[in-house]
Amino acid sequence: MKFLGCIGNNLTSVFNNYGKFISRHPYKFLLFPLILSCVLSIGFFYLEMEKDAEYLFTPSDSIARDDKTEISKLFPINYTEFKEGRLLSTSESSGTVMVLPQDSVNLLSVEAIDEIIRLDRKVKSIIIYRDKEVLQYNDLCAKWKGKCAENNFLNALNYNASNILNMQLTYPFLRSGSQAFFIGATFTEVDYVNMSDVFQSAFAFRTTYYLSSTPEVKDLSIDWEYAFLDAMEDFESPHIKIVYLTSNTLSDELVELSERVMPRFSITFGVLFMFAVGSCMMSDWVLSKPWLGQLGIISAALAIMSTGGIMGFAQVPFNQIVSVTPFLAIGIGLDDMFIMLAAWRQTNPKLSVEERMGLAYSEAAVSITITSLTDILAFSIGAYNPLPAIQIFCLYTGVAIAFDYIYQITFFGACMVLIGRREAANRHCYTCKKVLPKKEAKSRLYKIFCAGGFTESDTISKNENEPWLMQFFKNYYGPFIMKPAVKILVLIAFAVYIGLAVWGCTQLREGLELKKLAADDSYAFEAFTLEDEHFNEFGPPVQIVFTNKLNYWESEVQDQLEKIIQSFEKSKYIHSSNFTTSWLHSYQLFLLENNININSLNQTTFFKILREHFLQVPHFQEFSLDINFNSDADDPQITSSRFIVISKNLYTSVDEATFLSEIRNTGRQSPIPLRAFGPTFVYTEQFIIIVPTTLQNLIIATICMFFVALVLIPHPICAVCVTISIASIEAGVIGFMTFWGVNLDGTSMINVILCIGFSVDFTAHVTYAYVIATDEDPNKRAISALHSLGMPIVQGGFSTILGMFALCSAPAYIFRSFFKVMFLVMLFGLFHGLLLLPVILSICGRFMKPKQHLPARQLKGKTEETADEAESALNVV
Repeated sequence: MKFLGCIGNNLTSVFNNYGKFISRHPYKFLLFPLILSCVLSIGFFYLEMEKDAEYLFTPSDSIARDDKTEISKLFPINYTEFKEGRLLSTSESSGTVMVLPQDSVNLLSVEAIDEIIRLDRKVKSIIIYRDKEVLQYNDLCAKWKGKCAENNFLNALNYNASNILNMQLTYPFLRSGSQAFFIGATFTEVDYVNMSDVFQSAFAFRTTYYLSSTPEVKDLSIDWEYAFLDAMEDFESPHIKIVYLTSNTLSDELVELSERVMPRFSITFGVLFMFAVGSCMMSDWVLSKPWLGQLGIISAALAIMSTGGIMGFAQVPFNQIVSVTPFLAIGIGLDDMFIMLAAWRQTNPKLSVEERMGLAYSEAAVSITITSLTDILAFSIGAYNPLPAIQIFCLYTGVAIAFDYIYQITFFGACMVLIGRREAANRHCYTCKKVLPKKEAKSRLYKIFCAGGFTESDTISKNENEPWLMQFFKNYYGPFIMKPAVKILVLIAFAVYIGLAVWGCTQLREGLELKKLAADDSYAFEAFTLEDEHFNEFGPPVQIVFTNKLNYWESEVQDQLEKIIQSFEKSKYIHSSNFTTSWLHSYQLFLLENNININSLNQTTFFKILREHFLQVPHFQEFSLDINFNSDADDPQITSSRFIVISKNLYTSVDEATFLSEIRNTGRQSPIPLRAFGPTFVYTEQFIIIVPTTLQNLIIATICMFFVALVLIPHPICAVCVTISIASIEAGVIGFMTFWGVNLDGTSMINVILCIGFSVDFTAHVTYAYVIATDEDPNKRAISALHSLGMPIVQGGFSTILGMFALCSAPAYIFRSFFKVMFLVMLFGLFHGLLLLPVILSICGRFMKPKQHLPARQLKGKTEETADEAESALNVV
């Protein structure tokens, strides 16, 4: 422990000398950060926006992405032989329209159906241009047998609304003559007639227009999608209401949200500007430092500029979540400024600027080193998160905090020197003209608006240079919470807090739905909400792909395959075999209908009938998309094949995560190697990893913080108190964010990780200040800690809240959740730092012996009394 104490003392000595060095060369430390940030800001021109939501919000080691890649190699999408049920992605070029009835109109009435057909014609008549060539949907659509993929319901009606009067509408298979059209994914929440499969109304109708995504027409398809959005926005009908989206909707929303949120930074900048200036003001016009508050904001702004520039040079992409970094960085920058300012204020004004800088840096610089180190460490741990969106955010914010720390101890320190020289010369804080002290004021107006400072002969009392808030903590708040009755109430409040936090943790909701990535007032939010909440009865198809050669002609292999498919169909999230697409089962029925005994077929006959007869029947031709043959005519084989089951009842992210886990467990138990994949699996995978990843990051970060506290604040009780406080604050944040409607998802996980760094800020220094206090009475030691640290803790907490406040009314959940979680972090951090810890430390104080003497501070002009006061009072957060 002596070795650890040596580390702290040496660091203090280094910063003492460093502060004095800055005071002798302020302009060098002022200009270098300015030049560096200007040079680095050129990198902004190289910043690129990452819009691929699938990449950002799926794990970097994604099993689903690997499955998708392998299956796409075996069964690549052919846009001239296209079937919707074989899609591997939700981002294929397309436009989707969902239709709801208006004014009590039955969606299945002739009037409503006629409007849907009119809407269909409008979509298919959308025009775009390639040079002078006019292109419509028919020129760009994904086709099957030379025709654009059609909506089954409209196709069954032959695009004539009046035909519905002569049809018996059955669901989910619409029977029309000898054909049966699957319309389960077209309508939702249907109203059946007398418990039959006949339905008479529905909540909503959905149809999708798929486009070719080949490299030759990809750009044209994107142009068509934007034209589609314009056409849908202009569409009006007295009978139906439409909701729509395209394959690029999510990516476009990510970009648009960033553009909408960034202007709020100017509001934050203005609010924090006024807060910083106000916090630097006193009733003395010489001791007030409004310019220093403004320069503190500029220091944080330089850190933001440097971060964006260096990330641009490093080719680290920008994404939607990174838009929060400036709000966070400027709040943290102000926290550091308040620490430096509080340390300066507690030095003796009669000392030289050089000596005051040495004393202030010996305490404040050590303090912000601890807080910056813990914050950077927390984000470094977060940078190893498997979700790329979080990795990128943690990189940006960690670098921003590093730059903020560098500029704080260089640029802002140089500003402190210049402001300190003004103060030493007894000059007015605004006009910089010399003024008289208040005692020598010529008039009342001069005393109110001009006077301030001290004369050489003045005797300065301990409290004369202290703001009123510091005196409040020492004379009123501290003694009040040290009363036995108040301590009991605080402990009861803590027990209630922990109880509610634990209860909230048990109610935790997981997952980030797509609608939460869109603005609340956008067309995308309404579309994603409608799909998530209403189109759940028939969910995305799941492909079961057998990747090895099998003897499909053998009855034993056929039985084995049938059992494997049935094992998937047993899941409560998968429809029965009636909805399974199985080429093998259909082939068996085909042979049976043609009086062919399948068990009597040898390899050659099996493949001859399969290829030359079965797959030539129009009704069965789509199965050619599910079978890959080898090219050896003498030894015909199926190298790979797939079967498709239909998901159902995926109402929540928990359902989706459970479903994905079931699918994978069933696949692992299969005696035949296979891959099971659905187009939404790449997004669903984050739901599986979010809880274990969060717990892993919390445990690793908490252990790291314990050792940081043990090294830089060398006392075992201090380290234990810091660790317990971190755990308590984390539990509170996770539990109470559930009550506030925030899920545990990628964005809230960032804040939970960040919470660890802030927890140290609020607790470590309070505990350390208590440990080094010299009073024998535990209550007085707690009051001493509050006196030293109460004001900067309050200022730091409020500046961070103000820094994020502009996000509380942001138009998207993803930004509001940032504010909510950060607000909880600040609230519970203040509760622990200013209320709970002082009470607990005062109770446990009998086991913590006070220091008999303090590390030496041999500063010229300081009395022994002032040196003792400096050690106990200047360990500021």
